[in-house]
Amino acid sequence: MKKIYLILSFAAFTAQAQIINFDTIPIGSTGFDNGSTKPNGKVFVDGFCNFPNSYSTSFGGYWESGWAISTKKDTAVNPSSFSQLLFVKDTGAYTYKNFAVGQQDALSTVKSLANKSMTELYINNTTFAYNSMKLGDAIAKKFGGATGNDPDFFKLTIKGYYNGVQNSDTVDFYLADFRSPNNANDYIIKNWTLVNTSILGVVDSLTFSLSSSDVGAFGINTPLFFCIDKLSFITAFGIDKNKAKADVQTFPNPFNSQLTIKNNSEDGTYAIKDISGKILLSGTLSQNETKIETHALAKGLYTLEIWSDKFISTKKIVKE
Repeated sequence: MKKIYLILSFAAFTAQAQIINFDTIPIGSTGFDNGSTKPNGKVFVDGFCNFPNSYSTSFGGYWESGWAISTKKDTAVNPSSFSQLLFVKDTGAYTYKNFAVGQQDALSTVKSLANKSMTELYINNTTFAYNSMKLGDAIAKKFGGATGNDPDFFKLTIKGYYNGVQNSDTVDFYLADFRSPNNANDYIIKNWTLVNTSILGVVDSLTFSLSSSDVGAFGINTPLFFCIDKLSFITAFGIDKNKAKADVQTFPNPFNSQLTIKNNSEDGTYAIKDISGKILLSGTLSQNETKIETHALAKGLYTLEIWSDKFISTKKIVKE
């Protein structure tokens, strides 16, 4: 309990949490804004984040790329119809007012000059993509195929950039995953799911890209849409982003019963978190080397976060 208290106290001193939830963006009587009122391009703005949109007037008009803002909930009408692309699949425990719907390679930029790190966000499927994967449609296959054994997947990859350079780590989130040999483990996301993104580090822009196992002659067949909400950022004061990467090393990685942190800078604090963001191990970080006993951790992927009063560092670590 004492170690967790130290983590929370230090984080409160060095970082300030800020939430982007799209609720300040006005939505008309239609319950969504897909850019049709400004077809030459518009930018949705919430706090310090921009979400560009492009709407084409060709073929009667359609949402061409980027983001749309919606309040629409799941309905049972035309389950694989294109008209459902702005509907979020079931809400789950998370409640919301507005949310954002993104297309392939949607971009978001951070306006503030202060160093910001997105620590987490909620992700869900659109009804259109969900029902296409669950039922199949005129273009896309039913995930799992006729036998249920096809190793299908639908993946969202989030990349962070700083001063035009992509950060080394990315976040992969499976909106659907049928790759397990045990069909009981197959799933398609249908509720808002909290995803830890702290591994991306300090960013001034983000890209969201989709990939799928269902690929045809003209590219991906799965409808390339997804939903996000409640993006949580911290502003990290006095961070030297390059120094954090250069002065802190971890080994071995993958690790087994022990993890060593080599720190060439000042004393600090560390936390090891699971993919949901829960702190499993934490403590103080001394100069030179700190050895962490990891017997209690199950095999899998974790995030190591390190703070001091001059830097913050996040790294992916794996226990074998």
